[in-house]
Amino acid sequence: MKASDLRIGNFVYDIDYYQIEVRALNLGGVFDDNGTWFDVDFCEPIPLTEEWLLKFGFEFLDLYFNEGIPVKDYGINITKCNTVEKLSVSNWDMNISIGDYYSGEDYVLDRDIKHVHQLQNLYFALTGEELKIKNK
Repeated sequence: MKASDLRIGNFVYDIDYYQIEVRALNLGGVFDDNGTWFDVDFCEPIPLTEEWLLKFGFEFLDLYFNEGIPVKDYGINITKCNTVEKLSVSNWDMNISIGDYYSGEDYVLDRDIKHVHQLQNLYFALTGEELKIKNK
């Protein structure tokens, strides 16, 4: 990983593959929740899974087309009307969304988001808010 890929609040694996939250960044390193410093070269990205999406408050959506056969969408979809109203992230096995649906134009970002920190950074760039783990 590169330090420039990370922001404070990102979740990554440390050198021992423990999940940490980045609390501070400095030249080539990160500090975790306990104040421990790690060289960024020893940090690993966390794969983005359905479990992570659900932790962030995304919801599973089924799309039905073609005589009631479920069809899954692929990619990152942003539906907006003046401000961002809905962000959905999906692949062939899942379609998960966050936010309220409101009519507007659909935009598709053709980029693979494979890691938790990438989704966190994208969400912040689009909304100006941090993507936080939701308490149930």
